[in-house]
Amino acid sequence: MLELLRFLSHIHTQVFYPKPFDNIDLISIQQNETFQIVSNTNNIRNVIIKEYCTFEQLKLFVYLCPRLQQLSIRI
Repeated sequence: MLELLRFLSHIHTQVFYPKPFDNIDLISIQQNETFQIVSNTNNIRNVIIKEYCTFEQLKLFVYLCPRLQQLSIRI
């Protein structure tokens, strides 16, 4: 997903399904070079999380989208 977002920096709204992030080390993801590039270049302002997520997963999405203006969880 990070590689895709890296090349689609003009997206303004992103929908996430946090289940694929269940077994991933979130700290190592944040330290990943691609994560750093994406978080510095993307223009995502609206995030929609379609399922329940943990607080750690939520923090990951917020760090990934520093220009976040609107957050919707489990619509």
